[in-house]
Amino acid sequence: MTPLELLDILKLHDSYLRGRPGGKRALLSMAVLKGYSLSNVSLRLAVLAGANLADCDLTCADLSRADAFGASFARANLTGANFTQADLRGTDFRGAKLQGTVFRHADLRRGKLLDADGIDVRIVHAILDGADLEGSDLSYANFEGAGLAGANLTDVDCEGARIFGCDLSNAVLEGANFQGASLKETNLRGANLKGADLRRADLDQVDLRDSNLSDANLTGANLQMARLDGADTSGANLTVMPTEFGEDVERAFRQHQIWVASNGVKGVRCELEGAELCHIDLSGMNLEGANFQNANLSGAKLCQALCSMADFSGANLEDADFTEAVLDGVNLRGTKLCRATLTDTSFQPVELRTADNRPTGRFWSANLTDSDLSDAIFWRVNLGSCNMTDARVENTDFRDADLSSVNLTGVDLGRAVTDSAKLPESLTEAV
Repeated sequence: MTPLELLDILKLHDSYLRGRPGGKRALLSMAVLKGYSLSNVSLRLAVLAGANLADCDLTCADLSRADAFGASFARANLTGANFTQADLRGTDFRGAKLQGTVFRHADLRRGKLLDADGIDVRIVHAILDGADLEGSDLSYANFEGAGLAGANLTDVDCEGARIFGCDLSNAVLEGANFQGASLKETNLRGANLKGADLRRADLDQVDLRDSNLSDANLTGANLQMARLDGADTSGANLTVMPTEFGEDVERAFRQHQIWVASNGVKGVRCELEGAELCHIDLSGMNLEGANFQNANLSGAKLCQALCSMADFSGANLEDADFTEAVLDGVNLRGTKLCRATLTDTSFQPVELRTADNRPTGRFWSANLTDSDLSDAIFWRVNLGSCNMTDARVENTDFRDADLSSVNLTGVDLGRAVTDSAKLPESLTEAV
């Protein structure tokens, strides 16, 4: 298409948009417009399906409600362009400059390409791999299945957007707004989400391994089945309330409170063996005697929780926060407590009593045998007479802790931090 032919089409399209006589909608399906300068042009409602607009200058162009199904904007300058409510299924934005671009309510889902007889040829996804979308408005857009690997989405507004099943691996999403967005089954491995707003976002089955979630806000986010191995969550708000884990989990905690308050006469003891409770917030809750054997409580918040005689044996408690919790007589045998915070917690033995509440003279100590305490923090903790046989303490921080009565058989405290800690006399004498 020659420049003059294109200018004539654009003039008629302008008249069409203004409702003037003789106006005609721009029908540019499959047109080759590669490299043209179209800054500030209005292609609103234009038909651009399959068109080649690679390398074009479309700065501040209006493409709202345009049909650009399967079109190519590869390497195009789309700074400030407006794609509100546009059909962008299967569109190619590889290498495009998209700073400040508006995709509000745009459709970037996968699309089917047809041959001349209307038969499906192939299904393609919108491709934005490596695209620069910094500061763009993507609110309520549909990016289902789109390719965004390595893209720059710094400070983008994705509120309410559907980013279902996308590839955002290694993408930069620092400071982005994902409030209420659906990112289910999306690949965010290695992505930078520092300071991102993910409140109420659906992150079910999302791959967040090795990602940066520092200072991110995940209040109310759905993290069921999410992969967080190796993710940096320092300063992140990852609280997930029990009500968000389903009716069965909510009922288990509710019935347990009744069971505790009635001394076992009413209600039912909490039985959540093997449950997926990643990042659950149980702060301040009474969990005395609860059963969490082999459960996944990684990243859980149990600050000031009452966990006396609870059973966490075999559970995953990596990155959990037990600050000021009561863990008297707790069973932590074989648990993973790597990087957990246990500052100012209580590990005192529990006095056993008869059915009519008379003392027996016997005590039940906390059990930490064969547990992995690597990089955990035990500041100012009195571990009482707890049994830590064969526990792993690589870089475990016991500063100002009291281990004087602990069973440390098979424990190599030389690998731990014990500054100002009270150690058993046998170890002190050896030193």
